[in-house]
Amino acid sequence: MFLKEKQLLNYFKILKIKKNDKLFIHGNSMALFQIYGKNAKVKTDLFWNCLKNFLGNNGTIIVPTFTYSLGKNRIYNKHKSKSKVGQFSEDFRKNFSKVRSNDPLFSISALGNDIKKIGNLSYKNSFGKNSIFDYLYLNNVKILCLGCELDVVTFLHYIEQDINVPYREFKYFNTYSKNYSGKIKNERINFFCRIKKRKYNYNLNPLIKEMKKRNKISIIRFGRLKSYIFNSKDLYNICKK
Repeated sequence: MFLKEKQLLNYFKILKIKKNDKLFIHGNSMALFQIYGKNAKVKTDLFWNCLKNFLGNNGTIIVPTFTYSLGKNRIYNKHKSKSKVGQFSEDFRKNFSKVRSNDPLFSISALGNDIKKIGNLSYKNSFGKNSIFDYLYLNNVKILCLGCELDVVTFLHYIEQDINVPYREFKYFNTYSKNYSGKIKNERINFFCRIKKRKYNYNLNPLIKEMKKRNKISIIRFGRLKSYIFNSKDLYNICKK
């Protein structure tokens, strides 16, 4: 059974998304294939237009369009560099977003009321103060995982940096970006990254269990796939404990 506009609007209501909300979405394009339409473009257009109208003019949609551009061989062009985190994000970047951030590693694309503020955020420390992830925390932005699990949530790295976990460390990386005129700019970015010698894996099951216990996460079906939604500050506070 394919999802139509009525089912999409009902899904947003079940998620308790409200008008004027700020929403950060990690998405799997397989989720949108379940929408009724003659081709992928029609399906994608229906989803984003429904969500945009549901949030209203003062709402904001943010989608990660990371490129992980390091070194001279990977020059970041925020107008042309393709997202490396899936077709869901690339479709949003090309067809719906109104701004893309300047971060050569963890760029995001956005649509809505806060695009000017988002476009001017700092990126010299990818998970630090005045970064996009700091914006998520300070504005208690809702995070939606649509057809994907919590291990894709990059906001977790912001929390890790803030509490200075022992399995990551600060390193400086050279990045190269191309501006409107084609001029290439070299900048150093401070990145709280994995310590290579320390091998570890995430087990987020205890986190999900605790968030469910406190009613701080909703797990909702989107067609055949699961989705998760929660507030950034709730994730931060429970993770920190």
